[in-house]
Amino acid sequence: MNESGFRLWLYNARSYQSRPIMDAISRCRRVERHYGDLDDHYDNDRLAGLLEHLVCTPSGECRHCIPFRKGADPGKGTASLRTAISRYQEFRGGVA
Repeated sequence: MNESGFRLWLYNARSYQSRPIMDAISRCRRVERHYGDLDDHYDNDRLAGLLEHLVCTPSGECRHCIPFRKGADPGKGTASLRTAISRYQEFRGGVA
């Protein structure tokens, strides 16, 4: 992942402040720990396969292997991971 470029893009193109920027980067890092480099996924299929994998059913069953702490809502956690990956997809695609 191009963290420095992503950080600047979040600040300039999306008007994110410090905390939301760090949250997005942290979530992307977390996905990378389980699924590998985001840039490789982007080069392969523009992150489509990864985004398809980051889903949970309403009952809380998730397709992905990313664990959440006990008591956390997997649906909300997965949604936050998907949002971060979607932002990275926009960054790589040059969407402002």
